[in-house]
Amino acid sequence: MISKSELGKLVKDMSGLMVASRTEKDISEDELVESSWREMDSDRDNCITMDEFVTSVLRHDKFSKLLAIRVLDFFT
Repeated sequence: MISKSELGKLVKDMSGLMVASRTEKDISEDELVESSWREMDSDRDNCITMDEFVTSVLRHDKFSKLLAIRVLDFFT
């Protein structure tokens, strides 16, 4: 499981390591965290399970997909 503060730390840490595309520059780190959180935490229990994360990404939710792309870019 991941907490909201952990998601925020992940986004902030990744932002410092990656060059944002034109689309991503229009989205602040805080907005990405908040929007991704709302999309992923489907049962609103204030934590994101692996199932919630995977489901959100596979549904191609806007912010969840953007976050997943950032993570994948980091590791490739």
